Amino acid sequence: MTLGLSQTRKGQAHPERAQEPGFLYLIEICIILSHNVLLTISALNDFQEYLLTADEKSVLNEFLEFTKPYIEDIHMSEKDHTFFSEILVIYAGLLDFISGATHQKEIVRVLKSETASRFDALLGNELATFALYCDPRFSYLPGILKNITWSNIENEVETYCGSIRVVTTDANGASHVAPPAPKKVKDDG
Repeated sequence: MTLGLSQTRKGQAHPERAQEPGFLYLIEICIILSHNVLLTISALNDFQEYLLTADEKSVLNEFLEFTKPYIEDIHMSEKDHTFFSEILVIYAGLLDFISGATHQKEIVRVLKSETASRFDALLGNELATFALYCDPRFSYLPGILKNITWSNIENEVETYCGSIRVVTTDANGASHVAPPAPKKVKDDG
């Protein structure tokens, strides 16, 4: 069945159109596509209010600029081969990065505050500082410990290691814990 578009005036099939059986199909596709394009254009006009303004794009770009190092460091710290000692170094790097930001934007202020408080909490964690001290990649590196000195960490490690109690078991299976030896506190003064 032909629709007459591929026939000549005398009712005979046009030789070029007869060789293109998908010609009508292509025309139909073009009509559908042009209709979809018109619908898309009208839909864009309807949703213009949802597009970002230049100021909103600027805020979003600033947000991405300041949070990208955090995302990268989170991914790095969540890897299976990350050591506990690396967490303090990561936070020290983030604090250094955000402290160097000169912008007076709210995002910078919040990131500075949150990073500093979390870093301070990590510095107060003895296990974190001990792990850092025991890791030869990071021990005695300047700029990691903020206002804590490496000699403070050494004293804490010495005190901690000196207070280890050995639990022994006698022949009856009873556990005995020897009392810790008295400590002598070093005086740095």
